[in-house]
Amino acid sequence: MNNNNFYFTIFVGHTSKIAVKTGKKLTNMAVDF
Repeated sequence: MNNNNFYFTIFVGHTSKIAVKTGKKLTNMAVDF
């Protein structure tokens, strides 16, 4: 039963994608500013 590991990996991957998107947004805002 390695289901928890599987879901954890998806969760971490999803979170890092959001973090990258947020970082890019903040960078764009800083450049515009």
